[in-house]
Amino acid sequence: MDRFTRTILKRNQLKISLLPPQLRRVIELRFDHQNPRSDAQVARLLNGSVDEVREWTSMAFKRMRELDGLLPVPELEPDVPKRVFVSYSWDDQTHKNWVRQLAEHLQQNGLETQLDQWFMRAGTSAALFMEQGLRQADFILCVLTPEYARKANDRDSPSGTGYEQQIITGQILSRLNRRNMIPLLRKGTSQPDRSDCAIPTHMLSTVFVDFTDNARYDESMGQLLRVLHDTPEHRPPPLGLPPSF
Repeated sequence: MDRFTRTILKRNQLKISLLPPQLRRVIELRFDHQNPRSDAQVARLLNGSVDEVREWTSMAFKRMRELDGLLPVPELEPDVPKRVFVSYSWDDQTHKNWVRQLAEHLQQNGLETQLDQWFMRAGTSAALFMEQGLRQADFILCVLTPEYARKANDRDSPSGTGYEQQIITGQILSRLNRRNMIPLLRKGTSQPDRSDCAIPTHMLSTVFVDFTDNARYDESMGQLLRVLHDTPEHRPPPLGLPPSF
């Protein structure tokens, strides 16, 4: 939800809160975003008639329009940065350094990035960090290597990668955030029949961003940032009218 939409919703909530109780109740019942109701349903809940509900709704809208001229012009709601969780395996120090560089670039480009190297300290719970980070994230970036795939496929292993994959797979199976799990191929291949395949079994059909070529890092990072900020390089044109035959 963009900042303009958030500003309008917040202003509407304020106007509704300023309505007389009867009118406020009608609007809250009629336009409940989780369970919108018809005039007849609202009438039954309020022990009134459909005509009364329609009259109350009209009165509520009139009062809200009047409030538009009385309330100050609202300031735009502040932008809320997207949260990104980076899932990776500790292959070696060089790989850890590369992942930290990736996270730094994400942070510098307006993405609140959760990386264990920054936030894990002695005495903190690794399991809690992973659970909260994964569930609160808008995007989960999986940095893929053959070692990552091995640990991810063996989700019963005691590794952090294996535990993260238990949570990630649960989200996939429940159809939550599937499109927000983005594989980044760092080492190895995407071919499942090879020993150096870096794609976990449950991600084999998912499109990945290729980071295997260091010389094309900036290009790959640009592609990733476009996905995370929802600014694709190409968009479909507006739908035109059917031809007249």
